[in-house]
Amino acid sequence: MTFGAFATLLVSLAFAGLFYWVLNPRNKARLQSYASIPLDDDDARKPPPREQRRPDSDRQTKPSEELRREESRP
Repeated sequence: MTFGAFATLLVSLAFAGLFYWVLNPRNKARLQSYASIPLDDDDARKPPPREQRRPDSDRQTKPSEELRREESRP
């Protein structure tokens, strides 16, 4: 068996396996939920605007501000 024939057989088997997996009834609900991902509302994943955030949510910026204050001290 040559490399070309082996590669063709391998790709054909992979395609048939993928085709079976997609059309398998057990995967139907999961794959249908994946189909709606592009249509989902992206606003649900975005963080709220800065004025609507809680005051303690700015903890990430506080250490750098404190470092700047320490560096500017003589």
